[in-house]
Amino acid sequence: MPPDRDLAAFEARAAGYEQGWLGRLHHEIADRTADLTLKAQPSPQRLLDVGCGTGYLLRPLASRCPEADGLAGVDPAPAMIEAATRFAEAQAATLRQSAWNEMNHLLSHEVERLQMLRLVNDHIRPQEIKMAQAQQRELATALQQSRLRLDALRLIWKGPPEALK
Repeated sequence: MPPDRDLAAFEARAAGYEQGWLGRLHHEIADRTADLTLKAQPSPQRLLDVGCGTGYLLRPLASRCPEADGLAGVDPAPAMIEAATRFAEAQAATLRQSAWNEMNHLLSHEVERLQMLRLVNDHIRPQEIKMAQAQQRELATALQQSRLRLDALRLIWKGPPEALK
């Protein structure tokens, strides 16, 4: 038996690895693995999935372990990593758009609120309105420039943490 037989099989299956009955079986096994992992270690700081394939196991773990410092997956099959990258790129685009929409909703509302208050309250300084508008522009730029990393999409916020709530 050639030593790279299994690797070649996973390379060949990578594009459709999560589809069909084998994909469903893989999801069931990975979901049970996530449950067992979190039963054994309810609040892991770091997670490593060796033989991660398309990264399916890391997805539920990432959502169930938001305080984890890092989640990583390694796989010897380059096609599996490429499939994981394609999935991550699609998810990053969705996340980026969602963050963009939420940011515009919240900050546009705040700018409008300040502008309306300024009409009846001279204690609202024009600089406050300009600062809110500048924050909105800076955040829009940061979101547009965000880049995909398979382990994270990070947004650096300049300001007090309570302003994000």
